Amino acid sequence: MLVDQYDALRSHRPYKEALGHERVCEILLEGDGRTEPSHFQPELLAAFRSVADRFESIFDSIEDVPQREEIAAATGGLN
Repeated sequence: MLVDQYDALRSHRPYKEALGHERVCEILLEGDGRTEPSHFQPELLAAFRSVADRFESIFDSIEDVPQREEIAAATGGLN
């Protein structure tokens, strides 16, 4: 669920702009009124905090892949 939330916040949607990595980390780790740290297990947040830079690298490496959303839809990701 955390990975899906990260991707949803980083991705552009017709109804919202994409957010940057730092802002998404802030939302996941500190909350913003809609997404709260209490939505995730504390161990998961600790693990995310320790590898957050990898999330950014991975997201940025696949951001421009044309089939990304098609693959995600077929596999149930990127709601």
